Amino acid sequence: TDKAKRYHYDELNLNCGCPSDRVAGRGCFGAALMREPKLVRSLVEEMAEGFGRPVSVKCRIGVLSRKDMKTELETDTDYERLAEFVETMQASGCVDHIIVHARKAILDGLSPD
Repeated sequence: TDKAKRYHYDELNLNCGCPSDRVAGRGCFGAALMREPKLVRSLVEEMAEGFGRPVSVKCRIGVLSRKDMKTELETDTDYERLAEFVETMQASGCVDHIIVHARKAILDGLSPD
């Protein structure tokens, strides 16, 4: 947030929607963050505290991994997972708005790169 302050941005956005292997494939970054809503809540709380301006979050309606795709498609728990993610962000009290990219992020090999 210190670097962002220097540029006088109006808002910070945490992108939890990028499925790229360059991002999500490097640990818990990008769309992989949607699987860790408590971690994201902690991140946005720190961002809001350090930045002092609105924080937003971008996410997808769901996250699939190629290896578990068939099972995940059959169980179709995306709504519940998305609702939990959004509720966790709301509970932080510091997320100004949530931007939902209305499609699933597919991890593990499919990438727009």
